[in-house]
Amino acid sequence: MLVDHAPMTRIIRIIDTIMIWLGRLAMMLVPIILVLILAEIGYRAVVGRSLTFVEDLASWLLVAVVSLGGPPTLMRGEFVRVDAAYDHYGPRAKALLDTVLSTALMACFLYAMVWLGSNFAMKSFNTGEVSATGSWDGPVWVAKALIPLGSALLGLAWISHVLKLWVDVRAGAADV
Repeated sequence: MLVDHAPMTRIIRIIDTIMIWLGRLAMMLVPIILVLILAEIGYRAVVGRSLTFVEDLASWLLVAVVSLGGPPTLMRGEFVRVDAAYDHYGPRAKALLDTVLSTALMACFLYAMVWLGSNFAMKSFNTGEVSATGSWDGPVWVAKALIPLGSALLGLAWISHVLKLWVDVRAGAADV
């Protein structure tokens, strides 16, 4: 019996392409963080003072690396999971477990992160919150907005993950 996987594989391909580009963007931010930290060290060694904005900017970029790098990590199957029992299940059991239990847990997590993260970022935006160091007027809401954005993208990666599980189940059923 032939099973048409085209619609699901098309969705998976679109989501995975987005995740690959996010991963590349996150990887490009890491050297920028390194350059900022090295510039701070060099400036402090030569001038004897700190570039106070560097700590904020490096921290915010790290938030971006985590927020944008997490979804591609999930998409590649390298996200944190307790595999002690999971690895022993077959494709159908894994698909059912992730579709029902793991999706429910992920939905609770994503709801909290998107809803609360959005409120967190909007409050920062509405109050005009800027860097607490006082050395520059960096808008804090930008870094805070990465929390709901990264969480929404994580949800998108989860959809790809679950669809791949069911494509594997259907492919196995078609082989029988």
